Formats: sequence, C-alpha cells, structure tokens
Amino acid sequence: MTDPNLEKFAESLDDGAAYATKILARMARLALASKPARIVVVDHAAPPSDLFPPGEQFQAGIIPLSGDLFGQAMLVFANPVADEISRSLSMATHTIPPDGAAMEEATNIFSNTALAAITRDFKHSVYPAPPRLIRGRAVAASSAA
Repeated sequence: MTDPNLEKFAESLDDGAAYATKILARMARLALASKPARIVVVDHAAPPSDLFPPGEQFQAGIIPLSGDLFGQAMLVFANPVADEISRSLSMATHTIPPDGAAMEEATNIFSNTALAAITRDFKHSVYPAPPRLIRGRAVAASSAA
C-alpha cells in the first residue's frame, strides 16, 4: 500500500473514530475525546512504545481484523479512564458485568463503528473478531500485542 493510500485510510479512520467516540461518550455518559487514528506497521517483537501511555498502567482492547484488510485494531486507555468508562457503562445499563466485560464491549462498539468508515469509504469488507483485553505497562505490552 502506498503512502497516499495510508493517508486516505487514516483520514477515513479519523472520521470513524470521531463518530465512535461520540457514541461511546453518549453510552457511558462521559465527556470523551479521541486522538487522531494511526496506522502503523509494527514488528510484533518490538511495537512502538508510544502506542501506550508512558509508564502508566493501561488497558487495551485488541481486535484482530480479517477480510480485505488484515491486521489488528487497538483501543488504549490509561487505567483510570478505562475504569471510569467501565463504571459508567455499568451504571448506564444497570448491570454489574464480569471484570473486563464492559471494556470489551466498549472496544467492540468503538471498533465496529470506527471501522465502518473503511467499509463505507473504500468498499472493503472488514471483519473484526471479538476483542481481547491486555493490561499492564508499556514495557510488557510488546509480548501481549
């Protein structure tokens, strides 16, 4: 894929991420803002450390992708933010889900909504698998992702 195509994909993902953030914020009843979407090609043995909050505990939802695109999508939160989103989603649905279930569902909703922009803009079929959570520090993330 050429650099212009990567820029077009990133623009499309930015639009999708902005819309997905609005939906997630409305569901969780929180003020949320997304950072610009990034498309990075990484060596699984050493992903860039700036994908994760520096030195902080984090939670990330990782979504394997198949179809016309192959790779992974990742949604990363510092622990306090992830805990607040999980708490707010639980309160909004009046349930107490198992540990990590609210964050998995938030990742699922966010990724499906954000990736829909790729389907719309490029007519690609993108099939996200169920998300899995990783937790820890950036130092340990390379083996988990």
